[in-house]
Amino acid sequence: VDVGLRPGLAPDGPLVAVKAPVGSLWRLPGVDLQPGPEMRSTGEVLGLDADPAVAHARAREAAAAHSG
Repeated sequence: VDVGLRPGLAPDGPLVAVKAPVGSLWRLPGVDLQPGPEMRSTGEVLGLDADPAVAHARAREAAAAHSG
């Protein structure tokens, strides 16, 4: 439903958010890692920082810590 919202209604914030998927399938040899229904339910983590590179690194670090 179109409610008439458009980009630019609020100023950009100071932080960049990067989402990263979390799942234990990556540790299993021979498993197809293309996203499928099972991958959508494994979860995700978020990295936040003013610097996009740091936000990305934080998301990857959090994903690695939770992929057990």
